[in-house]
Amino acid sequence: MSKAQRSIFVGKKTYLDELTNDLKEIAFHCRMKGITQDVIALTANQIFPDAIQVQYNEKKGLFFPDEVGEKYSIVELYKSLYEGDEITFDLCIGSKPCFNKNKDFTISTKSSFERKLKF
Repeated sequence: MSKAQRSIFVGKKTYLDELTNDLKEIAFHCRMKGITQDVIALTANQIFPDAIQVQYNEKKGLFFPDEVGEKYSIVELYKSLYEGDEITFDLCIGSKPCFNKNKDFTISTKSSFERKLKF
């Protein structure tokens, strides 16, 4: 049975739960309105390369760290948002492609689509 060890509530629809089970395995459950799960993991790993990296498991809907430790990239990301830092997320680095509808009714692929968050 899993339970939340700690949680960080940043704002409306933006939170992180650190989960542990009976075997002391760690996983993270988080949400961030307007940002996809894989983009959250990729951005956290890019911004905090010295912290323990996390990978998003789409099948389970959870983030799993590469190893056990004290400082995880995803926790550092949410702490940074909680402290009022502005963070830029590129929505095109995730697994879903980003498209742009042009005025001449053509469709092109976006190379970058940034969203800035600050609480």
